[in-house]
Amino acid sequence: MHSRSSSFSSLKRGILFCCLLTAGPGAKNFAMAQTREEVFAPTPLQKFDGRSDWSRTGLTTLPTGGNAPWTINMFVKPEVALYELTLIGGFGNARDGQGTQRYIGRIGDGIHFWGGGIDVESDVPFDVGGWQMITAAFDGKTLTLYKNGQSIKTSPVTLMDAVSEIHLSPKETWPNQDQRQFNGRIQGFAVWNSALSTSDIQKLMTSMPER
Repeated sequence: MHSRSSSFSSLKRGILFCCLLTAGPGAKNFAMAQTREEVFAPTPLQKFDGRSDWSRTGLTTLPTGGNAPWTINMFVKPEVALYELTLIGGFGNARDGQGTQRYIGRIGDGIHFWGGGIDVESDVPFDVGGWQMITAAFDGKTLTLYKNGQSIKTSPVTLMDAVSEIHLSPKETWPNQDQRQFNGRIQGFAVWNSALSTSDIQKLMTSMPER
């Protein structure tokens, strides 16, 4: 199995190579400027007990503009079934503001994107007790959710600017409601400044932790 760092590095090199091939002669500098970048490197394995959280703030490279494309990817292993109103991870300040959040979790019945009043709901459940790769990709107009590299829901969304913060297992998102925190393991949470293609996302499966 390839290491996580080599898999992500290969993906970045492959995307750059394709850009150079299609841009035409004399466009090398432009292609370099337009390269899709991993703007938040994959996190190490972390265990959450339903009460703990983790965050990073002041991250100037995050694609926080309302129309800015991005991809969030992570490997998750829930130890127990996720309750409704459980957020696993994403970016934004994890507070309920219309269109200002980019989070993956469970709000209704399945894997869910929560944007702060902007919801993309799938009917595909999380697998309890096993690793799975969950991805959300936004191209500036459309949000697509993936599980293990396969698209499970696509929907047009309109987002607002977000705060440059990352939170895993955030708390106090809805102070007046019974929000539950994530209980399980998260590894390889990462953010890109573009909407990765399905084939690019499927390549990330090589970094899936051993079950």
